[in-house]
Amino acid sequence: MTICEELASFVLRASYDDLSPEARMQLKIRVLDSLGCAIGAMDGPPVRLLKKQTDDFGGNPQCSLIGGGRTSPDRAALYNGALVRYLDFNDSYLAKNETCHPSDNLAAVLAASEYAQKAGKDLLRRIEVRPNATYSERFPAQVPCLVSVKLRNGAVHVNERKDYKGFYTNPMNWDDVVGKFMHLGNGRIDASLCMDIIDAVGDLDAIRVEEVVRPLARIL
Repeated sequence: MTICEELASFVLRASYDDLSPEARMQLKIRVLDSLGCAIGAMDGPPVRLLKKQTDDFGGNPQCSLIGGGRTSPDRAALYNGALVRYLDFNDSYLAKNETCHPSDNLAAVLAASEYAQKAGKDLLRRIEVRPNATYSERFPAQVPCLVSVKLRNGAVHVNERKDYKGFYTNPMNWDDVVGKFMHLGNGRIDASLCMDIIDAVGDLDAIRVEEVVRPLARIL
């Protein structure tokens, strides 16, 4: 069996019922965090060029683009994925045994789930990834960083950290990611639309994926 076949077999075996309540909440945190990063990236020059290319090429309008418009599933995955990754601010949690950016999966899973008219539970089931030594290397136990700033008056300010908010030793909770989402959306979308998206992600295991992407398409 090839690695691709093993991965496909793993995905097909995955069941929403296998997810604990804590895991379901953590998945919703990842989704909202990724959408906040996508909204914050909408003014990025490379993203605008990709949107222009997507508009020029067209495509069967089967899947939603964050910020409005529809295109084919593959192009929706490409464009929405670029939005999620552009700020390099994505992922509210990095586990010791995981790959670096699990949210890289979201855009493709979102497009595929909308195309197949799946429920939110199916979206969560497809995103969930478990540690497996076969597919991932052990992430460093720490991410040390030291910043030193020397002012003109001679004063020196030093800040040293061994982790950050979102690392596995300091994970984000739902309130943290809601605050991050609101900050990234500030000035780009109104508070009412922000709350619609937050509420949709919060209810992701009880609604259909199209009810999540619908408010994303209202972003201008």
